[in-house]
Amino acid sequence: MHGALIGVGCWIAGLQAPLVLGVLAALLALVPLIGSALVWVPCVLYLLAQGDHGHALFLGVYSIMLVGAVDHVLRPILISGRAHMPIVIIFLGVMGGLAAFGFLGLFLGPIVVGLAVALFRFQADARGELDAE
Repeated sequence: MHGALIGVGCWIAGLQAPLVLGVLAALLALVPLIGSALVWVPCVLYLLAQGDHGHALFLGVYSIMLVGAVDHVLRPILISGRAHMPIVIIFLGVMGGLAAFGFLGLFLGPIVVGLAVALFRFQADARGELDAE
């Protein structure tokens, strides 16, 4: 998702080879914390050096607001739909996993939270506290 968004942003900003920049951003999105910023920050700096302040401002704001929102908003929503858990719990699992384990925590965090929720549901079901879902 990062690659497509960065590619579109670079295309709108008038940079050459937005497809290459998008693919590069998609690959670097796997790097924890900085990921696709390794692509869009140099692009913004290049636009500033060229004197194209309007496109540089656009690309910077677009990347921070939209691409950043993908990690912090869209990913937990997509994960929670399959896990049948509240979005807030998934979000906390992703953020806690990233803080505790780095990139691997992106996957481990939601798994650990999912296992904990499953254990709580199992215990509540064993006590007869849950209604049929």
